[in-house]
Amino acid sequence: MMKKRLLCLMMISCLALSACAPSPAPVEEQADPVATLSPAVDGNTPPVGDAALMAEETFALYLPDSAGEHLLCQYVPLQSNRGRHPAETVVRAILTRTVAPMPLTLVGNTPIEISGGVCTVHLSTSALLMDAREYYTLCLSLSATLDELPGIDAVNVLVAGQAPALDISGHLPAGCLLPSTAQTLPVLWRSVESRRPAVGASADSAPLTAACSLYFPLADGSGVMPEVRSLTFPGQSPAQLAQGLVNALFSGSSNPLFAPLASLSMDMTAAPEVIAVTGGARRITLHFPADLESRLRQASIEPACLYAALTCTLTTFIPSLQSVQIQAGQNRITSVIHPTFGSMLFPGGVMTRADYAPFILESRSLLFPQNGLLMPLTVFFPQGEAYSPRRILLKLFGDAPQNTDRLTPEGLTDADILGLSVQGDTLLVHFSGRTADIIKGSGMNQQMMCRSITSALGTCLNVRRVRYYFGGEALSDLGQDVVWDGDFFVLPVQP
Repeated sequence: MMKKRLLCLMMISCLALSACAPSPAPVEEQADPVATLSPAVDGNTPPVGDAALMAEETFALYLPDSAGEHLLCQYVPLQSNRGRHPAETVVRAILTRTVAPMPLTLVGNTPIEISGGVCTVHLSTSALLMDAREYYTLCLSLSATLDELPGIDAVNVLVAGQAPALDISGHLPAGCLLPSTAQTLPVLWRSVESRRPAVGASADSAPLTAACSLYFPLADGSGVMPEVRSLTFPGQSPAQLAQGLVNALFSGSSNPLFAPLASLSMDMTAAPEVIAVTGGARRITLHFPADLESRLRQASIEPACLYAALTCTLTTFIPSLQSVQIQAGQNRITSVIHPTFGSMLFPGGVMTRADYAPFILESRSLLFPQNGLLMPLTVFFPQGEAYSPRRILLKLFGDAPQNTDRLTPEGLTDADILGLSVQGDTLLVHFSGRTADIIKGSGMNQQMMCRSITSALGTCLNVRRVRYYFGGEALSDLGQDVVWDGDFFVLPVQP
């Protein structure tokens, strides 16, 4: 009996050791193929198109109770496109559930901006019919709801491209809304009232501390992104607010993605000028040295991006500010040229936030080869594209960013992405048959390719696994050691 036990143990040990042995080198021909286990049965159908990304999801909406005392969390099922950020979905749901004199709607080609962790909501003019307290409660509702979503840490709310004031005199800004503590709505409103100028007092004698979205030019000159900062102003007049915001911008940022504005040692040559324009709106003129543009170019800062940063920063915060004019010496800036956005003309030098909307970019960390390793790199996207799996794939299909190697072979296009769908916790990605041929013939590192694509798509859609199809079928072999017909687990990308 003891011998049988020893024999069994020896056989088990041999089997375990054989499993750890290296695989034999491949040979050109093998007369008697080695039998292998059949692959797991795949019950999924390769998706065609992206319609299957539409699904019902449950979101937390924070809405005021009937007494107006608290924001109550309601879990509501909503139809959402997983190929887009859900912010617009939940904002529309809140607007339809908000009591207002007229139906509340979003406005603009990009009614929801997400950039640098800041979400900006663009409401139509119907929101102006609400009184200040109702409007502020709506802002709190939007902020509490949006802060629950990925990639959002702060919220701005604009109406017809302007920031409404929270007081009758039109001076107190709502500012950038941050996640608030569990205070009651009346307490939060009393906090707003305490910041208003005293009755009979001038706005320029009422100090203010508020969170602001400072839009900085990106170092690569591609656009702008915001950074939230708490600023203290000596008063609430538009000129004082503008002076404080400009000073904060030119003090620079520690974010390496932003252009080094502090290196300019730039000061305005005169105080900001404020005038009233049609409809009770305001316009501000900023005065800079005559050599403004030459100093910017010497510092490798794109002038158009600085003007976008100034315009977006001021109009997002200062109440009723419709437009900005920028003066360099005696010359008013009336046109700019940008490598991506081309030539832009500003009649009378009047610049609006809408003019620079394309400059406000989103970002995402993607993996690219660098010196034989996959390295995370921050990549910028136009609004609405950083959460689109199709746009992310096209970014990975494109040219290699600076100081990196190309990830995928040339020649892959949007037409090669046949479809995307989510089944449970798995993303199904369907490429064309020619994609397999191009990858196989390129000789490029398929492990890096698969790891980067899987991480990017899985993180975007918040799934655990990704499965690939080529030309309607799951292919196991594209000429290298990657088994493409299996499920790939998503590893998060660390920025």
